[in-house]
Amino acid sequence: MVLLPIFFLIRDLGIRNTIASMVFPYFTGSVPIYVILARNYFDGIPDSLIEAGKIDGHSLFSIFIRIMMQLTGPITETLSIITAMGIWNDYLWALVSISDKTKYTVSIGLALLNSSRSVFGNTVVFAAIIINCLVVIFIYLIFQKQFIKSIIDGAVKE
Repeated sequence: MVLLPIFFLIRDLGIRNTIASMVFPYFTGSVPIYVILARNYFDGIPDSLIEAGKIDGHSLFSIFIRIMMQLTGPITETLSIITAMGIWNDYLWALVSISDKTKYTVSIGLALLNSSRSVFGNTVVFAAIIINCLVVIFIYLIFQKQFIKSIIDGAVKE
């Protein structure tokens, strides 16, 4: 139900076969959960920071840009990781939105490698799958503290 309208939108915007055509559907489809996580994260920021900004003579917009946005590192990293992992693991949308074989994602590359299993054998396919998994695990290990902290901070409202 959703695949065709998004495909026609991407085609009509003229961004097919670009990175934007991969990111746009994930961003727009994930906005509701991102808004909930970000709102709960902002609710956890003490009101005393906003009051201090008002005392210093800042407008609400200035407080948002100069104070609040400076504290959004963990939630921004988490939302970026969630989006990147969705794009990394996607098969169907990447197959539909990218027709240039030089721009295929890893998931499509693994499927193509699997389809040529008679040429390469199972060993190469399994090695590629393990390398794909190791990349995801490595990225998670690098950002583990920020990821867990921002999920916990954004999930519980005090």
